Amino acid sequence: MRQTADLLERHADTMEGYAPARPEVGVLFSPDSYRLCWSQEGHATRAMNALLGYTRALVRKSIPFLVVEADHLDALDGLKILFLPHLLVTDAALEAALARFVERGGTLVCESECGAFESNGLYRYSEDRFTTRLTGLAEVGRRSLPGEMIRVTGDGFSGEMALTQWVTPWARGEGAVWCDHSDGALIQQVPVGRGRVVLCGTYLGEAYRTRFTEGFENFADHLARQSGCMPDIEVLSPVPDAARFVYVKHGAAKGQPVIFVFAPVGVDTVRLRFRRGFVAGSRLHDLITDTPVPLTDKRVADVSLGPWRLAVLASPGPPV
Repeated sequence: MRQTADLLERHADTMEGYAPARPEVGVLFSPDSYRLCWSQEGHATRAMNALLGYTRALVRKSIPFLVVEADHLDALDGLKILFLPHLLVTDAALEAALARFVERGGTLVCESECGAFESNGLYRYSEDRFTTRLTGLAEVGRRSLPGEMIRVTGDGFSGEMALTQWVTPWARGEGAVWCDHSDGALIQQVPVGRGRVVLCGTYLGEAYRTRFTEGFENFADHLARQSGCMPDIEVLSPVPDAARFVYVKHGAAKGQPVIFVFAPVGVDTVRLRFRRGFVAGSRLHDLITDTPVPLTDKRVADVSLGPWRLAVLASPGPPV
């Protein structure tokens, strides 16, 4: 604690002026969907796992994100993509906000039976849901799982993801089908206005939360990049596994980047690649160890970690 206090005092100007990077990725939290799950099953585990699945995947990919509560939709401003995990309940206000979000250029990622219930608990048939009005495509109904895993391929992406509960194929439309089924498309993207809707006929977030797959993390990352959310920082090594990963969080203080690197036990060095132009100089400075961190071509840095397995990098650093 004494060491931490000394560091905070020494770098007070940087820490007091720090603000985290503004997220362009959102994950919707729907209290009504939780309540519906509870009333149907006596618990809200499915809805909880769905939300935690998406947020955990984004954390493991070090992608800044914002959890958007369904009654505070002004938070959609500035977002480029919005994931809708297990969104069973929608009302007119939420549907209108989601439609505006897509039509102005955003990406919506819907899961199975999105908006299948009104806020009063009444069920809507597939053709009466906002997703059908938005895309012109409807789900054909529940089907048994075709297996434990599916392979999703499209637009440069390929990966396997786990399934759970059931699948609800969508009628095929003019968009690109990334995963097919005998009764329709399990995953397809459909252009709407200036944006697009990714229709997923299963619960990918919940399945990932209960059964780790690298494919789901890469799928979420790929969709974010497709939507224009290009990463400022990427972890090149070590390669993550199911149990361990390096987490990077960043922001700025007085217009200069500040990067926090958190590593698991056994990791002594982390290699990072920065977006071109993200760092102005040829090095960063580790505020914890008070050592310079040189950059190759102003983009790649090998960060040595002390016993805390934590680095705080700032730019520009003090003279060496």
